[in-house]
Amino acid sequence: MLSVTATRADFVVQFEEDAPKDRFIIENASACNIASGVLSVDLGGSKAGLIFDTARGGVGENVAQPFEVAAGAAFIPVVPRVLDGAQSVDVSIVGLTRHAAIWLTVDVDDSDTKGPMGVQMIANSEIAGASVTLKIKDGERVTGTFGADGFVRLPLRRCS
Repeated sequence: MLSVTATRADFVVQFEEDAPKDRFIIENASACNIASGVLSVDLGGSKAGLIFDTARGGVGENVAQPFEVAAGAAFIPVVPRVLDGAQSVDVSIVGLTRHAAIWLTVDVDDSDTKGPMGVQMIANSEIAGASVTLKIKDGERVTGTFGADGFVRLPLRRCS
């Protein structure tokens, strides 16, 4: 359920390649508070066949990093366990205030050995086609796909 206003809301997710951990920066770029919801990140549609590399010696390349909350932990009641090689994760969100941000870190690798940065580093263009879905307690569900710039903007219908 969102806070009461008539303002249109946008929810923004940005992917950033970094070493040793990559980041998903999630921003409630709206005038609405999100009381509770689930954010799903699905790498399955990505141009480069992206995977989460969370275990050393697993399916990823070289440096593995666990899925962690680097900022905004107060908005994540339970940090989900992400299996090595998984392509999706569901993150429960509570009390995400307007203009607040969450930083999720994890190692993301690609399975395209001919990618512009190899398999260990991800160019923003390689996440293009991966999707993000936000399901809010009030029943609203919105899905978007990452562009070649590493961003996805989810336009919410309203604050209710």
